[in-house]
Amino acid sequence: MITSSGHSSSCLLQALNWKFKLLGLVSCFGSESESDTGDYWRLLIEGSGKTWKQDQRVRLQHVDTSGYLHSHDKKYTRIAGGQQEVCGVRDKRADNVWLAAEGVYLPVTESK
Repeated sequence: MITSSGHSSSCLLQALNWKFKLLGLVSCFGSESESDTGDYWRLLIEGSGKTWKQDQRVRLQHVDTSGYLHSHDKKYTRIAGGQQEVCGVRDKRADNVWLAAEGVYLPVTESK
């Protein structure tokens, strides 16, 4: 399980209980000292292997609701210029697969 913080804030990415059939609200709430199970996300690696490697696609599945973190190719132009909205959906789709664009990559030692 993982928790994820918002890019430009210190609050945690939280999915609220979905009352809709397809979509759910994902918001930024709390902090490292103020958290609950709504902040927990499961990292699902696409393809084989148990280690998330550079350039490998993943899905983020919300632990409480089993929904997937989802986005789309529409970007805000006025309110939050260039940013995209995220939400939760119940089904695996092509647009709820994620790829790390930046980060610190550690060497992986394969165990035998």
